[in-house]
Amino acid sequence: MGNANTKLEPEKPSAPPDPLIVLVSSLNDAVDALQKVLQVRQLPAFELDSPIPHPLDSGLPDPVSWFARKAIVGLCSKIIATVESPAERALVLSNAWLIPVALNVVIESEPPVVDLIAETGEIGATVTSLAGKTGIDAAKLRSILRVLTSESFFKEITPGRYVLNRPSSVLVTGNAIGDLVSFTSGPSMRGGSVLSKALRHDGLPAGDKYEETVFKQTAFQLYHQKALYPWLMENPRYLTRFHRGMTQLELYMDPGISCDYPWEELGESVTLVDVGSGRGGLTMTLLKRFPKWKAVLQDRAEALSAIREFWEKEATDIVDADRVSFLAQDFFQVTSLRATDDSHYVFMIKNVLHNWGDEHCLKILRNLGPAAAPGSTLLVCTYMPAIPQPDEKHITVKEYFDGISGKDMREIQEMHLPIPEPLWADWGYGNAYETRSGAAMTGLLNAAGRDIYDLRNLLSAASWEVASSTQMRSAASMIKAIKLQPAPLPN
Repeated sequence: MGNANTKLEPEKPSAPPDPLIVLVSSLNDAVDALQKVLQVRQLPAFELDSPIPHPLDSGLPDPVSWFARKAIVGLCSKIIATVESPAERALVLSNAWLIPVALNVVIESEPPVVDLIAETGEIGATVTSLAGKTGIDAAKLRSILRVLTSESFFKEITPGRYVLNRPSSVLVTGNAIGDLVSFTSGPSMRGGSVLSKALRHDGLPAGDKYEETVFKQTAFQLYHQKALYPWLMENPRYLTRFHRGMTQLELYMDPGISCDYPWEELGESVTLVDVGSGRGGLTMTLLKRFPKWKAVLQDRAEALSAIREFWEKEATDIVDADRVSFLAQDFFQVTSLRATDDSHYVFMIKNVLHNWGDEHCLKILRNLGPAAAPGSTLLVCTYMPAIPQPDEKHITVKEYFDGISGKDMREIQEMHLPIPEPLWADWGYGNAYETRSGAAMTGLLNAAGRDIYDLRNLLSAASWEVASSTQMRSAASMIKAIKLQPAPLPN
């Protein structure tokens, strides 16, 4: 028998889990989820060293692989930030400008270094041969290539010999992403070098007068002495590359938007007004899907001939059936459309508002007034950074992927799952493109990224009430808003 007087020691509280162990375990769970998709769909393994794209690099991925790749990228980045010395991290990231500079060198050299490497296939190109063909000093070029190989662009197979790999394959001439990178790593980045100065600039605030002061404080204009769009018009080489790159981005983003938003809920017969439409590729997809829908493509007069030509080539039957019209309209002017009892207008503003500051966005929204009867629907498709939601339920990475396994995107949307811990609110580095887009717009156009609260306040000021926000397999989210009452027209 034990001693009756023996006192039981209170249990010691368990030590909190090691953050690094939690991160690595979560990473393994995300990798397992992705591997299951590859096995079920009989897809090849991901390879870094091969220049051949993976099937999931294009098209519309299944939901699990879409979120698993975001989780893996975000967790790997957080693991690095956890174990790396803060001093080393700060020094390395403060020199991150070398990455776009190095990308620009291999794209913009004559002939492009990336093309010369691609031409050699598995044999690879020596830095000596690259230097001889481009006129770049061999030692300096090797320093540039070391920056890129440390970021997994190219592979150094033997000392001083490089081959193309999967990440660098998109930089080859003719690839539209390479076209866009030539702009973002060149003129855009040079403008970004004075962003800190632009943010403190004492000039007139943006928004006073369109085209004269809207760009007064942009970093791009402080560096180039000209606003972005006029500068592009004077630099046709970059203008062509910029448009090709933006068109390719649209092709990447639109499949997720067209598939994941519940378009059928808008009605069987509507007229979609595409504000600042550009080519209107998404609208074309929707009109092909919904035979009773019509559309009004609204853009500047000088752009309409190219837009019409695109539609006449790609959607001849829709044009011939008079289901699409082309309206010359500056969205900073009051729309010439008018609401009627049978108009059934649904307005869509896609990839526009993130280009402008609040005053200009309000002008765009209020200028829809004559065509937007109370109860009208507005869809805003835009990059929207996530924000922490401290009151949300907490789930692990394993619970997240167990929960969405076997479900389609609509079912996942209805689950309203939070982003799993230990990831940050916006998937961390897994959503790096979306996060950086807001800051890029600050440097280029004096705009900024807006979260759901920012958008709700902006829309409310123009008498639109946010009804829903939809997550899609796209860099953009879709905000649905309903018109409350006629807004006063701007002076």
